[in-house]
Amino acid sequence: MSREYTRWGRDKLAVLLKREGMRISGSTVGREMSKLKARGLLLEPENVRRAKLARKRRRKPRYATRMPRGYRVQAPGDLVQVDTLRVSLLPDEKRFHFSAWDKLTRLVGMKAYKRQTSTAAADFLYHLKTKFPFPRKAIQIDGGSESMDQFEEACQRVGILLFQNPPAQPELNGGVERSNRTHREEFYEVQDVSLNLEEHNQQLPLFQGEGYWYPGTLTLFDNIYHLLPNHYLDIISGKAHRYWPRKVLTSISMSECLPIVSEILSNIIEGASHRFNLAFVISCGLDSRTLFSTTRKVANKIKYFSFSSNNADKLSPDAEIPAKMLRDLRLEHDIISPSTDTDRELFEVFKTTIFTARQKKVKQALSFHNYFKKENKEFLVISGDFSDITKRSRMRFSKMPKALINGSTLAAMARMPSADLAKKEFSKWLVSTKTLTKFNINILDLMHWEQRMANWGAKTLWEHEIIHESLCPFTCRSYIEFMLRVPLKFRTNPDYKLYNAIIAANWPEVLNYDINPSGNKIKKTLKNFLYKTNLYDPIQFLNIWLIKRFKSKDLI
Repeated sequence: MSREYTRWGRDKLAVLLKREGMRISGSTVGREMSKLKARGLLLEPENVRRAKLARKRRRKPRYATRMPRGYRVQAPGDLVQVDTLRVSLLPDEKRFHFSAWDKLTRLVGMKAYKRQTSTAAADFLYHLKTKFPFPRKAIQIDGGSESMDQFEEACQRVGILLFQNPPAQPELNGGVERSNRTHREEFYEVQDVSLNLEEHNQQLPLFQGEGYWYPGTLTLFDNIYHLLPNHYLDIISGKAHRYWPRKVLTSISMSECLPIVSEILSNIIEGASHRFNLAFVISCGLDSRTLFSTTRKVANKIKYFSFSSNNADKLSPDAEIPAKMLRDLRLEHDIISPSTDTDRELFEVFKTTIFTARQKKVKQALSFHNYFKKENKEFLVISGDFSDITKRSRMRFSKMPKALINGSTLAAMARMPSADLAKKEFSKWLVSTKTLTKFNINILDLMHWEQRMANWGAKTLWEHEIIHESLCPFTCRSYIEFMLRVPLKFRTNPDYKLYNAIIAANWPEVLNYDINPSGNKIKKTLKNFLYKTNLYDPIQFLNIWLIKRFKSKDLI
């Protein structure tokens, strides 16, 4: 029968056999046909055989290859993941959202097209040249049809390596897949997307990864470096020098520290109130509550407001809790929701000057702009940022024996275990701290301040500086010095005893309201148990070792 119907497949032949009274499955028919072909008893027609050979001769070898085992991502652009998101604006109106995600910096580039073709993908490759301020060395794809032909040729022409993932393994492109999910949930599902393609691309929000930061003094640009905090630049020698500490830091108790730091914070805010229109962006966090408690003397002179990331009909905890607290304290309070009326000119300024801005921060900054414009006056905004300088997170920088602290360990703590560039920068930074051991300074406290907060934390001010001036009392050097002299156990999780003591000493009533309410109570209870039984740091030490050795995810 297969000789009579030479181009019919196994399933069609199974139907014909059923009509002849033979009930055989399609898979059985296929196996029998394979056996006959192997024995030379079932041959394809000559014209079919020649057509297959001709197609095989015409087929070009693929430029895309599997990623080599042991391929290392050491610098921005070493591996950029590319994927496509299909979006339905209307039943008959489809868009294809191309996204690129850099593995090291977590920068994202994106553009929408009407068709999912290799031509569109090649155009997107050119778009990335204008989006990313660094060269792309290799691109990782899932192997869809849009990544063939012209896209492959474009990559080959400019010398970009192209790695194709094995079939049915989307987790290998996990970064860009998570980015696409964020684009769908935070943009396409909540925004009124224009049906005009050009306007659609103008609407696309500035989105970058929330956690990226550059180790040491590095920036995105070659031969351009930034000055770390707690350093000054000698313009004659061109070298940076650390200017604190200069003497031995003697340990002090909470009771000794409390009145000093309370007075420092209160005086900073009170002094500013005599010279500026003050605004305070208040949330439900501990940093915000601590700083708020020190504004008691001049509270009536300050304009308090909160930003709700949710819609107006369902406030986020960062807006709901402060709203209730300030209402009870008889203080004026406004809630700012994400702005839908975007100033296009200002948006373009963001795109051209703050190209690494994170989406959430851009939305927030633009909403602040609209709010201040209605007030028709300029404000100096008090911010609780940078409290983490002295409130070291044990999740990243847990207690660890000094002998085990090296560049590789610090890179693992920073979640950059595979980046040789990070290991090199942190090793260089460690060399500069060797002379500090005589001053009784905790190296991980300094690491958290000079590296993590300087590079990751400082982004928030940069993202807001074209909207308003900021006042960050937690960056006062005297405040930092006194806080760091208090043992770590009083200024870190789970209880943050020193911060709660500051609140109680300045405005005890505000402790009656929730601070950072946790959604996962079981996880919070488990963590608190590990903290209080002194098991947390050993487990985190094991976690850091696993990240360093196997580049694994966090255990806790």
